[in-house]
Amino acid sequence: VEQRSGGPHPRLLDFGFARRLTRTARPWGGSVRWAAPEVFGRQRREVGGAADVFSYGRLAFFALTRQKPLEGLSERAIGAIVRTSQVPALAWPLSSPLIDRCRSLTEQTLRPDPAMRPAMAEVHVELAAWPECRACSPPGRGP
Repeated sequence: VEQRSGGPHPRLLDFGFARRLTRTARPWGGSVRWAAPEVFGRQRREVGGAADVFSYGRLAFFALTRQKPLEGLSERAIGAIVRTSQVPALAWPLSSPLIDRCRSLTEQTLRPDPAMRPAMAEVHVELAAWPECRACSPPGRGP
């Protein structure tokens, strides 16, 4: 969702990472700035939908603040931190009504433990309940 002078507007993005799932498919690609810690961490964890929820949280932070996540750190520095299974806190700018509303949900999606992150369906339900997001729903597809 992008903020314009007339209010929120939905925008669809395609990152080009889609591929066919097979029994031998392995996680790949991406940037440590946007990826969940289990994707690049030393602990061998199964990478599932929770990794996408984490990346959504980082993308939401970027859309809300116009700042790259962990902007002051190099990819190398972020990688060193992530390999210890830590998730550095994001530097949120001064508050605004929209940021205050979204920050709690976004931080839930960025929890270090994948099992503690909400499912994307839960994120959708919460967003759909917000009056600001109802205006973004296609006709007949409201909450």
